[in-house]
Amino acid sequence: MGRSDAVIERAKKAAGQKRATRKKTSAKKAKKSSSKKSTSKAKKPAAKKKKEETISHADRAHALLSASGSKQWINCPGSINAGRDIPEPPEGPWAAEGTHAHEYSEQLLVQIFKDYPGVSEYTGHKEIEAKDREMSNFIAAYVTYILNQTLENEKVEVVDVFIEKKLTLCPERDMYGTADFIAIIKAPDGNLYGLIIDLKYGSGVFVIAKDNPQLEYYACALIETFPQYDLKGVKVHIFQPRIKCKEGPGRWDYFPAEDLKLIREEILHNADIALNADPKDPSNFEAGEHCRFCKCKDSCITYAAHHVKSVEADFAEFDELEKGQTPELSHDTVLRILGNKDKIKKAIEIVEKYCFEMAMQGHLIPGTKCVHKQKRKRWRTDVEVDEIAKSLRNRGVKNPYKEPQLIPFKDVDDEIGKKMCEDLKEQPEPEIAIALSSDKRPEVDATTGRLKD
Repeated sequence: MGRSDAVIERAKKAAGQKRATRKKTSAKKAKKSSSKKSTSKAKKPAAKKKKEETISHADRAHALLSASGSKQWINCPGSINAGRDIPEPPEGPWAAEGTHAHEYSEQLLVQIFKDYPGVSEYTGHKEIEAKDREMSNFIAAYVTYILNQTLENEKVEVVDVFIEKKLTLCPERDMYGTADFIAIIKAPDGNLYGLIIDLKYGSGVFVIAKDNPQLEYYACALIETFPQYDLKGVKVHIFQPRIKCKEGPGRWDYFPAEDLKLIREEILHNADIALNADPKDPSNFEAGEHCRFCKCKDSCITYAAHHVKSVEADFAEFDELEKGQTPELSHDTVLRILGNKDKIKKAIEIVEKYCFEMAMQGHLIPGTKCVHKQKRKRWRTDVEVDEIAKSLRNRGVKNPYKEPQLIPFKDVDDEIGKKMCEDLKEQPEPEIAIALSSDKRPEVDATTGRLKD
């Protein structure tokens, strides 16, 4: 028996004990009420509730002002309108792994909580296996954590359960999010409380529960979505099975219902700022760790400036060096520069793209100019590759291919001598690039590519 199977068996046992307790309680109440005379009219049996169509985890769309993106649009309101026309990036391997883990966990949770109305209505789960033993063990730990908070917690009664439930915070603003696991809990004080547990399967970023905008959003949305329960508070959990830390994989926060009213007002206020933010106004953008999943970061000048500024002081020593000198850098400085290498490269690309777009619109940034970026020669594109290869063989090249393409010029020159195949080469049209005004290359017009007088 695998670990997941053992968890399900354990859950069934706990669920059976809970059902037995509920039956005893119900029987006592029925006996007590039957002793009293009833004068009320018989009610019609309730119509059978239609199963809710639920979209699977992988195919689910995200709201413009979603719960998962709340940290981004609260901190950087301009990113919402700036990213409206940018398509969602394709799902990468890490995201696909997270999707698989979520769908596998849904399958297990449906088996465990299928007798609850909220789960019996759920139709979105898939019958899939864990990707590997590691995923099976991590998801078993997640399910066990849920059991500890619900069926195996003797102090509470589970009233209802929802899996992958859409929670609407504000329909007028199209604000919603989907929570992984929700339980409505009856506490010893007789009041009802909400329980939300969010699975984070990634292993790269430690996610905190305290002051977490996504969890605050979920808690407020739960109150709004289920007003009939009159919840007195909501407890929200983050479960990260692949992160090793002293706190363990599970972390939580609690919000009384009264506090959630104020939190909701603040979230809606921030939402209105984001919806009305001018994407052309730099003051509406703020770079930070929330840029991680932003669709705009590959073209965002604020994001670029943030990463350049983060290492700007580290390069101060380089300006004072004479040619051939080696800078004396601390180990921390070296690690910081190398750690930001890709971000610095990306920042330069973003700034160059921004300057070029401004130049194309006729707004050349002072201190910059457009120049020709000379391209290296290439094999002729108007002649078939096999024809060029045949010609090279005729001129003494033994093997004209270096799979999957033709041999480089240098190899040809080394084998048969320089300038023996110039007629098979061509010079591409030069590209236009942005440079500082001090660059020695002549300035060209951004739109035509012609030299300026």
